[in-house]
Amino acid sequence: MENNNNFSLKDVIFNLLFIILFVFILLWLFPSKSFLNKNGLYNSDKTQTNQVFNHNIATMKEAAISYFTTSRLPKKVGDTVKMSLSQMIDKKLLLSLIDNKGNVCEESLSYIEITKEDDEYILKVSLSCSDNEDYILVHLGCYDYCDGDVCERREPEQILYKYQYKLEIPCKLTDWSNWSDWSYNYIAANANRRVETKVETETINSSVRKYCPAGYLYSAYTNKCYKSSNSTEIKDAIKNVSYECEAGYVLDKTDNKCKKEVTTTTSIAARENPVSYNCNNYPGYTLEGDKCVKTISTNFTDKKEVTINYDYKCSKGELTSDKTKCSYTEKVPATINATCNKYQSCTTSREFNASTGKFEDKRTCVTKCNYSCPGGFDYNKSKRTCTGEITETKTIVSEKFISSYSCPTGYEKNGNYCTKTTTNITTDKKEATKNPTTYYCENSGHTLNGALCKYEVKNVLVKEAKVIESYSCEKDYTLNKTKCEKIVSTTDTKDVISETVCPSGYNLNNDKCTKNIIKYRYSERSCVGGSIDYKWSDSENDEALLKQGYVLTGVKEQRNSK
Repeated sequence: MENNNNFSLKDVIFNLLFIILFVFILLWLFPSKSFLNKNGLYNSDKTQTNQVFNHNIATMKEAAISYFTTSRLPKKVGDTVKMSLSQMIDKKLLLSLIDNKGNVCEESLSYIEITKEDDEYILKVSLSCSDNEDYILVHLGCYDYCDGDVCERREPEQILYKYQYKLEIPCKLTDWSNWSDWSYNYIAANANRRVETKVETETINSSVRKYCPAGYLYSAYTNKCYKSSNSTEIKDAIKNVSYECEAGYVLDKTDNKCKKEVTTTTSIAARENPVSYNCNNYPGYTLEGDKCVKTISTNFTDKKEVTINYDYKCSKGELTSDKTKCSYTEKVPATINATCNKYQSCTTSREFNASTGKFEDKRTCVTKCNYSCPGGFDYNKSKRTCTGEITETKTIVSEKFISSYSCPTGYEKNGNYCTKTTTNITTDKKEATKNPTTYYCENSGHTLNGALCKYEVKNVLVKEAKVIESYSCEKDYTLNKTKCEKIVSTTDTKDVISETVCPSGYNLNNDKCTKNIIKYRYSERSCVGGSIDYKWSDSENDEALLKQGYVLTGVKEQRNSK
């Protein structure tokens, strides 16, 4: 039989088209990552960035809730306490936060901030990283389900619990096992493990540390310690004295005074001639002394508006002291915060104390609240508030009305006005015009100049000369005010100090370093045949389980309401 192994051109083209079609189908079914990213169908980097950012901001939130105990919370409504991420790291509340790009988040820009509201606290957690920046707001309060002083607020349906019960079936203890090999690792003893310890001494060679006394520097060239010091030699400077006069004065060397001859013009007050007045500016007035006088007679009617007298009355309540308001009392509903009566809830646990090598009791206490209301108020457990009635004093504007009309004494009522006619005789007085004052000089040799008498006097002015003191020093000395100073340098040399030392944790013993090391070994036994059966119930007093011998373990978990 003859086999035909030759392909026609048509078969080759057909197979090639089939392969190309197959590749396109694969690309359609399994698109590339770049194609998905371009069309928004694949974004694993952004998803991972959000996951890392959410984890970091949740870490800051939990650290903040654990830090804000009662003593650290703001006291007054509106008060705020703020702490940067850098301060949280310094207080060892958490470690540095790393974003999805491997960069450390901004420790100075990121922060936590808690503000006191009327019945809760608002915690703001703000995080700034190289790949994201955002914040969250958390409502905190002192609720029954809080393990610490405050915790995050939850909706009422989330505060339901389920309770754990257990039934113990006794077991039988086996014999103790053989002792394990000795180990440096710490091993804790318990009811089914006994532990033995022994102390071994580890010895290593000591080292020699060389150093200089305080204040000295080491010189490798001389292998010595040296300290340079400078001292200052001081003695009095040479004093030089001279005298100087200001401009216009001449120094008189006989008495070292400054002198100048001057001619001065001196003035004294001139004598006044007797004062005289006139009434030229006021025709019809008569001069009396320094006054111009005239008698005037006038008749006039004085007219005033009638005074309206008002009074007040109340449609409800009683008038206040100023009569503009009416005061009355009534009962109104009121809601106030419940009073937190704090108490201590304590638990005791057994922990191993490495310093004493013994198990000791450790007592842990947390502060909790029992809430109460004043008499006559009802307690709202979910809101921690008290509702009832209080008596409030309220006021309303009183009603104003006209009670009467009146006029001033001496006036008569005339329609809407009060009138009174009077005749007045008055004497009008005005200041008389003063005639110009004239002057004269009573001493010969004086010249009248206005209101002054002038004359010349020659005098010699004497002033103390300005004393100029200067100081100078000998060669190699420097002038400092009135002293001459010269710096003298000295060098003190000491031998290098050698000290035998050991690493941290070791004690020096002769020329060796020793350290005591505790080694541990243990033997164990087991409990065979016993068991503990656990069950959960929505009731804290499940009679069916209690009759079967089950007891509460004290463990409870939250459950969602139906």
